[in-house]
Amino acid sequence: MNRREEYVKLLRELEQPVPALDDTVQRAAAKRKKRNWVVKPLTSFAVLCLTFVLAVNLSAPIADACSRIPLLKDLVKAVTFSNSLTDAVDNEYVQPINLKESKNGITVSVDYLIVDQKQVNIFFRVDAENYSHLAIDPKITKADGGFLPCSYSLNDWDAENGELQSMTVDFVNEDVPDSMEMVFQIYDEYSGEKVIEEDPDFPEITENPNTYIATFSLPLSFDPDFIAAGKRIPVNETVVLDGQKITFTEIEIYPTHMRIDIKTDQSNTAWLADLDLYILADDNKEFKPASNGTRATGSTESMEMNSYYCDSTYFHKAEKLTIVVTGAHWLDKGHYRYHVNLRTGKSEKLPYGIKILSTKQKENRWKIKFDNTAVPAEDWISHICDSNGKKYDINLWDSLGNIYFEDYPEEEAWIVPYYNRQWTPDSPVKVEIN
Repeated sequence: MNRREEYVKLLRELEQPVPALDDTVQRAAAKRKKRNWVVKPLTSFAVLCLTFVLAVNLSAPIADACSRIPLLKDLVKAVTFSNSLTDAVDNEYVQPINLKESKNGITVSVDYLIVDQKQVNIFFRVDAENYSHLAIDPKITKADGGFLPCSYSLNDWDAENGELQSMTVDFVNEDVPDSMEMVFQIYDEYSGEKVIEEDPDFPEITENPNTYIATFSLPLSFDPDFIAAGKRIPVNETVVLDGQKITFTEIEIYPTHMRIDIKTDQSNTAWLADLDLYILADDNKEFKPASNGTRATGSTESMEMNSYYCDSTYFHKAEKLTIVVTGAHWLDKGHYRYHVNLRTGKSEKLPYGIKILSTKQKENRWKIKFDNTAVPAEDWISHICDSNGKKYDINLWDSLGNIYFEDYPEEEAWIVPYYNRQWTPDSPVKVEIN
């Protein structure tokens, strides 16, 4: 019997009276028939309670299953942010594990895993008596500590000590391996904060290195029965969105999420930066964009995104699926950089009516101040590049519309946005999948 079967069996045993109690239940039921109907509900409840209490005391497996009930309630609460994970729990697609380690007064425990071919969701607790604001620097590696090509993110940033929280690990091209290492470096949340030294023109950012209280390396291995392979449904339907050709190639359906894969036409005049869509199942149930882990992935060969993640239809047995497109964000190929003279502060016309108010230099650092009333700078600026196309990251944004970048060698710069054009159709564009 594998772990999933054992887990399900233990929970279902709660619903069955143990053999030693059969006569007790029958006698109680016979007496119940002779009593007044007013007390029937109470009597029935008492018999069930008696059966339940005796079953727990007489059966070690049932007692062990009962001890899991509060944890299951925690798990149900912990997955409410994701419809896909909620469906997985409702369908008992959960791998319960008991992995715990303690160091320096801190305990890290892993209680559950929800795993499929492309995603791992880890449900864990961090607890301590002497710290009230613990924070985590996470890392995922191969079982031997080597590099593992994946992306990962914590889903809970303000969890209380001992509260069940989660982490999502996504694999794009590779499949989930049989095992991996989860590394948690734990520190006091207030011990490694960024400190901003006030300067009206150039705030100096210094970062105190975190002082780690403990480092945990927890090996995770996955039950093959809980690593479901995805279902691939070919689509191969081409639509024209805002004058651009988009081909929906296929849909990948996994227990934890669903991927809508696309291919764009090389003759398009704009890169697809983002696509607003959802999946409609059997014309009545919507499956929205994913709320945890990766939302979309792109190509390293272009500036566009070509795979979009939604909640999964895996457990719904839908007979008909429809892709519903409600909008798109584009980056025009012919005009995806905006020139700025850093000395004069003058620039060519920027998208969305955005204006540059001033520019300033201090040693090897530059500041550009934008009118922040149109679109906040952090929402539309991707990076800066020089005359040779070399990329320079933005080191700091602030709420006043300022961006800061450093080690820039030229007096002219080019702003590269995430997108420079939005599109909303008069009515949603639908692609039906047979």
